[in-house]
Amino acid sequence: DQDRPLFGMTMWDCHFPLLATAFKTNAHVLLPSLYTVCSGFPLERIFEMSKTLPSECLRMLILGREELRNALATLVMHLPKYIQKGAEESICLEEEHCLKTVDYSNLQYAGVVNLLFDDECGYAFVVDAIGPPCDRCRVYLAEEVDRRWDEIWNRIPSFFGLPEWSILQQELKKLKES
Repeated sequence: DQDRPLFGMTMWDCHFPLLATAFKTNAHVLLPSLYTVCSGFPLERIFEMSKTLPSECLRMLILGREELRNALATLVMHLPKYIQKGAEESICLEEEHCLKTVDYSNLQYAGVVNLLFDDECGYAFVVDAIGPPCDRCRVYLAEEVDRRWDEIWNRIPSFFGLPEWSILQQELKKLKES
């Protein structure tokens, strides 16, 4: 619920000030998540908030957002392959296999990448982007999407010019110990 108050403003309005603060204070461990959240905003909103960000932070956000969106578009582009794989492996137990009748047209529009930012899990994405296949197929597709999202998540720091997760975790451990 992005309209709830946080730090005297709505949660919706906190992301960019938090990103600016984390960037200015070299809180690298917070940056991948904040960059990812801010990347999900419409470009117009990013431009509105650009005056609140240091120029290098904004540069990293824009460049990383592009890499992230490309990775998500690739996930969407390969989704028919995962659907076909499920159909070939007879995941569906329905008389008319729902994976064989999936309507791919919903995957053809640019907004489907935005759904990956908006939906919190593969299950929600499958329902929103593909429609209501049977429960078994929905779970299969959700797991495929979640698996690919995990692969992308592991690369998120590199999209924004940050050290890999293991180094960020070491930095966090040092912060906790100090």
